Amino acid sequence: MSPALFPKNLIRSIFSMALILVVCILVYVEYSDGMTVRSFSKESDFRVEHISPALLADVNAVIRLNETHFTVYNKKEALRKNRLIVTILNKKGMDYAEFYVLYDKFQSVKSMQGSIRNARGKIIRKLKKNDIKDYSAIDGFTLFDNNRIKYAELMHHEFPYTIDIEYEIYINGLINWPSFFPFSRDASVEHAQFLINFPSDVGMRFHNQNFETQYKIIRESNRTTYQWTFSDLSPCLIEPHGLDESDQMPAIRTAPHLFQFEQYPGDMSSWEAFGAWYAGLNKGRATLPQKAIDEINKMVLDADTDLLKVKRLYAYLQNNTRYVSVQLGIGGWQPFPASTVYENGYGDCKALVNYMQAMLNQAGIESYQVLTKRQNNFSDIILDFPSNQFNHVILMVPLDADSLWLECTDKTIPFGHLGADNEDRHALLIAGNGGKIIKTPKSKALDNQQIRLVHLGLHQDGSAEAAVRLSFTGNQQDRVRRSLLNKSPRDQDKWLRSRLNVSSFRLIKSVIHDMNMDERSISMDLDLYLPGFYSRSGNRLFINPNAFSDAISIPPESAERRHAVMIDYPKCNVDSVWIKIPENYIVEAKPDIIQVETVFGNFSAHYTLIEPAAILYVRKLEYLNRVIPETLFAEYREFLLAVHQSDNKRLVLLMN
Repeated sequence: MSPALFPKNLIRSIFSMALILVVCILVYVEYSDGMTVRSFSKESDFRVEHISPALLADVNAVIRLNETHFTVYNKKEALRKNRLIVTILNKKGMDYAEFYVLYDKFQSVKSMQGSIRNARGKIIRKLKKNDIKDYSAIDGFTLFDNNRIKYAELMHHEFPYTIDIEYEIYINGLINWPSFFPFSRDASVEHAQFLINFPSDVGMRFHNQNFETQYKIIRESNRTTYQWTFSDLSPCLIEPHGLDESDQMPAIRTAPHLFQFEQYPGDMSSWEAFGAWYAGLNKGRATLPQKAIDEINKMVLDADTDLLKVKRLYAYLQNNTRYVSVQLGIGGWQPFPASTVYENGYGDCKALVNYMQAMLNQAGIESYQVLTKRQNNFSDIILDFPSNQFNHVILMVPLDADSLWLECTDKTIPFGHLGADNEDRHALLIAGNGGKIIKTPKSKALDNQQIRLVHLGLHQDGSAEAAVRLSFTGNQQDRVRRSLLNKSPRDQDKWLRSRLNVSSFRLIKSVIHDMNMDERSISMDLDLYLPGFYSRSGNRLFINPNAFSDAISIPPESAERRHAVMIDYPKCNVDSVWIKIPENYIVEAKPDIIQVETVFGNFSAHYTLIEPAAILYVRKLEYLNRVIPETLFAEYREFLLAVHQSDNKRLVLLMN
């Protein structure tokens, strides 16, 4: 039959239906080629009997569904939908019954709901509006903050039971796109799905952390969808002596090419472009009032070197300002103007750095802001994934002899000392109109020493008296100085008592030295009384001279270590214990000399008899690097075992 015999409207209808069918088939093929996720829409979907027995073994909870859908409307706005369904098997899994949602002026919670189901999948309680608590997220260091928390609990007394949580967050200001963690450290996962839908002109990049995974791409008109789907995942083992948990877990990190925070559009497709955006936030914020300019000029007037000028201005910063976290403005990214910090005497890291830089500019000294990922347990940024991976900012001052690094938030840190939280990591230096990746300085073991000299006198009743001299340098002095500087004698005494690694003692006297901020070391003298310090058996005395050292933590054996071992920083600890031998006693037995040398550290311990009546025990433990490759894990563990065994050997004195 000729097409001309069909009405035009019918032809159009048939054509449209055919096109829709083709598109549906294409989309179905794209999504169905792989694992599927249970819908969890019917009561029967929630039944505990549907969980695979393999997922129930050795866990306290099973995550039935972990789902994040992130829809980007434009480079500024997005909607994040989350759903978490967890079957809690016993009391140990009750942590999953508590949940919270963070929000602020850029993220608003559009909806939040939850329910409890019994083992058969039947709803026994729904989350009510008054069950959801709303708190400020301000901590002790935060003065101004838009951050808030919505918190709720879904507790039940009968196990197993299942919780079902759903919430939506509207985002107006996009600098951070979500990361997705399909695995859990303490629960198995039945289903997980991560979906991102975004305008094609905004662009998207992702980074697979600690695993490789398949994904689907769906393109339709001017939008693109990426989808990751997972099923039947065992708990993820977190290795001790390693990176932080979030850096060990498999994850999908995402970031856009283009983004916008309030009126500040940006591009993070390269480090240079991201640095340019940050530099733009600081423009016009380094102006100082005339009174401040006069003070600065007076401070540096007779300084004959740039180093001395920087030192005076840094001391002024530490003495006249204090760190306060400020999360107002554009998400805590834009600093207060330098004039505001001068007038108020406080600011957060970016405000204090901007203020210090403004003072240096006035003194004619060049400096550069540097964005860092400040973290106690070392974790570097992902170099090939330009994105917001930073939480701190410091200042770098290039001088003729060497670059000077300034931590502007810490009132206790010595001049030019960077600290373990910022050293030996990649960072983004902001120069001109762009950013450049650099590496912060790395300290050496001999820069960070703890030297302990102990003189022991033994009493007949098993007690002892000890005169202890403790000295700390570099990173090792940081924790001591922060705990003791500007504290009352009572607080200092309390801290000293908490830090002495002796089972029982009485602190008779303490004197602290070198608290001057110009010093990169600190020392103290302690007089102690130690009841029950040694044991007696017949004519023999058994003494452990290593009683003052910190205990060694030994990780469990691992045939297939996945991550490097992380040391907080290179360091060297030396203990010298001088023991006065009681009258009528001789040394019957002393441990053999031990010396272990490796590529990552060294250990030695030995005893020397000092005539006529003393013995000297010297112990030295040295870590040469903060990163020990996973290939050396077995050797590292053997090293710690050798230290532990040596530390627990005893000296034996015999009555003559």
